[in-house]
Amino acid sequence: MTDQPARHTADTITDDELDQLYARIHYLTAYTATLETYTAEQRVRAEQVEDLLRIAHATSNTSESERARAVQRAEHAEAALSRVRRLATDWAVLRTHGGAVYELRAALEPQEPRP
Repeated sequence: MTDQPARHTADTITDDELDQLYARIHYLTAYTATLETYTAEQRVRAEQVEDLLRIAHATSNTSESERARAVQRAEHAEAALSRVRRLATDWAVLRTHGGAVYELRAALEPQEPRP
């Protein structure tokens, strides 16, 4: 065990030792205030990071949702083009134009995928 310094009483402490104690108290008080300020700044930074993470997460979810909708729209467009190409081939083979506008509009409408 380490030896502890002698414990002074009011009768035994010298002026120099008392000055040293006050200097130490002043230093530790200032150091504590610095740590409290630093802790408060870190708390604010942590809250800012949490806010940024919430925003990033929400943005990521929104972006993913938008991407999924864009993929779905692209798939619908590809399917519609496929139907139009097939219809154009049928028209070329059949040389039938009577209901062409109706058939073309029907081909461009989104359809449920066939199993």
